[in-house]
Amino acid sequence: MKRVYNSLMAVQITEWTDRTGRAFPRLEARGNSLTEAFRRAAVGFYGLITDVAQVRPSSEVTIFCESSDSDWLFSDWINTLLYETRERGMLFSEFHVEVDGINVKGVIRGEAIDPLRHPLRREWLAGAAFELLYAEEGPDGARVSAVLNDEARHPLPLRELWKGAPSK
Repeated sequence: MKRVYNSLMAVQITEWTDRTGRAFPRLEARGNSLTEAFRRAAVGFYGLITDVAQVRPSSEVTIFCESSDSDWLFSDWINTLLYETRERGMLFSEFHVEVDGINVKGVIRGEAIDPLRHPLRREWLAGAAFELLYAEEGPDGARVSAVLNDEARHPLPLRELWKGAPSK
C-alpha cells in the first residue's frame, strides 16, 4: 500500500546536535515522489528564514541543479536556493520544479525582500551540510534530509540582505 503524505506531516524542522553539543537545524521533508519532497523541503527551508505565506510569487527565476547522486542533489538544491536568495535579494514561495534522476529543473517564484512584510527569523544560514544527508524514494514515497549549517562564518549574514532591501 502506498503511503500518501499530507502537508501536516510533510516537513519537519528539528535540532541535530554535534559532538561538541552545538545544535543545528535539521530539515526533513516527505512526499509521494522526490519532486514533491524537494518542493516541500524548499518551503520548509524558506520557513526557517521568514514567513513564507507573506512571500508573493510575483517574479520567477529559472533554476537548474545537477549532481552525482540524489543525496548530493538535495544538498545542491538547498544551497542553490540560498545562493539565489543572496544574489537576487529575493525570497521564494512557489517551486515548480521536477527532479529527474540527478537533475532539478524548473521555475521558482517569489519577490524581492521587503523588511516590513518579511520578518527575518534566522540571521545566519550558510547552506546544507553533509550530516544526515539523504534523498530516498521507494514504494512508500520519498524523503529528504539535511542538517543546515548556521554558523556565523559566512561573510554575508542574512540580516545584511534585509538592511539593504527597500521597504515598500
